[in-house]
Amino acid sequence: MNQEVSDRASEGWGWVHPAGFLDVATIEEIKRKAGALDWARRVVENLDAGVRPWLAQPLERIEALMPKRKMQVYWLMVCPDCMERLPFDPFNDRDVVCQPCGKIADTIHSSKI
Repeated sequence: MNQEVSDRASEGWGWVHPAGFLDVATIEEIKRKAGALDWARRVVENLDAGVRPWLAQPLERIEALMPKRKMQVYWLMVCPDCMERLPFDPFNDRDVVCQPCGKIADTIHSSKI
């Protein structure tokens, strides 16, 4: 823990994220602004909507979606027929429909390209 984080924790700031991202005061400020300002409420609602699909998944499914081996950082799969980039769906790790040609591509066996 760096000295600044250590000092904040000892000064009664409450829990402080070890990487310094959020502290209790920042979270309280976010809550206050989201309650009082329309733009802030919309920001929080949009962020919340983005995580809801992940929160709705059972832990076992999330664990199944996490890679077990080192792999590509980006989704670079292409359709074997038309060579267009395949759309990414984090909750479908089995097959994907190519938008341009309609073919169902198997994501289990990666593209040979």
